[in-house]
Amino acid sequence: MNSDSLFGISAAVATPFDSQGEIDLQRLADHSKRLLTEGCSSLTYFGTTGEGPSISTAERHATLRAMVEASIPGGKINVAVIVPALGDAIAEAKVGIEIGCNALLVAPPFYFKGQQDDGIFDWFSQLLNALG
Repeated sequence: MNSDSLFGISAAVATPFDSQGEIDLQRLADHSKRLLTEGCSSLTYFGTTGEGPSISTAERHATLRAMVEASIPGGKINVAVIVPALGDAIAEAKVGIEIGCNALLVAPPFYFKGQQDDGIFDWFSQLLNALG
């Protein structure tokens, strides 16, 4: 990975849905290509736009793979990992690595309140160790 590729504008891409409530992959791919053409250096899916945690893990994985199949370069994708379950976070990050993503945006486990720093450190440590 080129360190220059970590800088620039990363668009927090909102996920379009069709009338049946399914992710509209064609609209997402078209919008993503437009964002890159207009100067964004990368795209972040399922992150700060807020809808990511409401989309199933299987849907997120299928969408990321569909974007690469639609000619969105994996190196232009930042994968948001915003799930509290460690196993799901590992799976999400592995799909990001599989598609060649540029970076992972990893939120700490958020479900349980009042966690100690050691517990959060342990969660991240296990995640990173699982990714090698």
